[in-house]
Amino acid sequence: MGMAVILSIVFGYLADKWRISCLLQIAFLVRMLGLFTFYFIDDAKSGLTYVGVVCLNVGNQCCSVVIYSLLNKALEKGTRGTVTGYYNTMGTVGVLIISKVGSYLFKEVDPVAPFIFVGALDASFFFFVLILQFMGKFKYEIKELEELNN
Repeated sequence: MGMAVILSIVFGYLADKWRISCLLQIAFLVRMLGLFTFYFIDDAKSGLTYVGVVCLNVGNQCCSVVIYSLLNKALEKGTRGTVTGYYNTMGTVGVLIISKVGSYLFKEVDPVAPFIFVGALDASFFFFVLILQFMGKFKYEIKELEELNN
C-alpha cells in the first residue's frame, strides 16, 4: 500500500501535465500485470505474490486518481458532485457484479480464474482507450478542458 500511496501522488501530479489517456493506459497496464501475475504463482509466500499484489494496488490507486482528475477537470462545476457520485455508485455495482462472477469462476473453473477475468477486462479497457486515442476522441489536453470550464 505504501507504494500505491507514493505513486498515486506522482500520478496526481502527472495528471496535470500529461495526457489522461496515456496515464489511464499506464495504470491499467500495471493493474493488468498484477492480475495476470496471479496465474503464475505456485507459492503464496513467493516474491511473485508480492509483485502481483503491489502492481494490483498501485494500478487500482493510480486508476482512481487519474479518473477523478479527469472528472474534476472535464466537468462543469455544477455537475461534478453528481457525476462523481454516479461514478462511485456504478463502481460499487461493478464490484458487486465482479464479486458474483468471480465467486462462480473461483468455485467452478479455477481459483485463479477471477484474476484472469478481471485482467482480461482491464486489457479490453486498455485497448478501448488506445482505439479512442487513435480515433482522436481524446482531443483535449487538460489545460484546454480547464479553459472550457472557466
